[in-house]
Amino acid sequence: MKYKIPLLLLSTSLLTACGSYNISIEKNEEQQQAAPQTTQTTTQQTSTQAPSTPKSAPSSQIIQDNSGDYVQASGEANIRKSPDINSSIVKSAKSGDVFEYLHEKVQTSDNRTWLKVRYGSSGIGYISQKVGNVSSSTPGYVRLLENGTNIRMDTSTTSTIVATGNAGDTIAYTGYSYPKNDGRIWLEVVFDDGTVGYVSQKVASLTTIGSGSLAASSSNNYSVVVVTANEANIRYNTDKDDTSAIIEKASKGERFDYTGYTFPDNGRDWYEVYSSTGEIGYISSRVGSLQ
Repeated sequence: MKYKIPLLLLSTSLLTACGSYNISIEKNEEQQQAAPQTTQTTTQQTSTQAPSTPKSAPSSQIIQDNSGDYVQASGEANIRKSPDINSSIVKSAKSGDVFEYLHEKVQTSDNRTWLKVRYGSSGIGYISQKVGNVSSSTPGYVRLLENGTNIRMDTSTTSTIVATGNAGDTIAYTGYSYPKNDGRIWLEVVFDDGTVGYVSQKVASLTTIGSGSLAASSSNNYSVVVVTANEANIRYNTDKDDTSAIIEKASKGERFDYTGYTFPDNGRDWYEVYSSTGEIGYISSRVGSLQ
C-alpha cells in the first residue's frame, strides 16, 4: 500500500531546514571575525606591560699605583685614547720604549688592566698591562723617530745643531728632561765623546734599548765665527745680551777665533770668541756663524 505525502507539507519542512542552516553559518562567521580582534588587543597589552631592558655599560675601577715612574713596552704596543680595547690608537710603541707613568691603573670588566701614561710632551693615553710593565729605573737611551732629526746645543729650536740623525738612531740619555713654555720637552743626551746635546720629545722617545749608535757631528769642531751681517758687536761676557758693553765692532766677513762655548739666551745663541785684542767676548748668532 503506497502512502502519499502532501506536497505543501514537504516544501515547508525543506524551507524550515534551510533557514536553520543559514543562521548557523552567519553566527560562525561573526565569531571568527571577532576572534582576531580579541587576540590583537591582548598582544598590544602584553607589549605594553613588558618594556625592553637596557644593556648595562662596562664597569671600570681606578686604582692609584706608586710602584714606579715609568711604563716600558714589552713588545709592539699601542697606546689608546681611553682604557678600552676598541678605543682609537694615539701612538704606537716599540719594545723597550718608555713612557712617563701617571700612577693610575684602570681595571675594566673584560679582565684588562690599563696603565695611564704621558707620551710626547703632553699626550695622555692608556697602554694595556699585557704589553707594558711599570718600572722605577730610568731609561738609558733616546731613540729618534724621524729622519733628519736635529740634536741641538741647548733647549731651543734656534740653538746650534750638534748632530743630525735618522729614525732608529739611539743616543745615551742622561736622565734629565726640560719642559719649555712652547709645549716641548727637551731630552738631554750625551754622545760617546762626551758632547752633550738636546732633542725635542716631539721627535724622540725614551727607551731602555740602545747602543749609542749616533755620534756627534764632526762639524761640531768649529774653530771660528764669521760675521754675516754688515756690522756686528762683540760684547763683554756680562749678561751676554744687547745691553752688555761693547768690546769692539766688526764688519761682514771678519773672522774671530771660537773658544768652543755657546750660550743660549733670549731665543739666540751667543758664541764665545777672542776679540782682536785677545779679550773674551760674545757674538750673537743673529750676526755671526760658526765655521
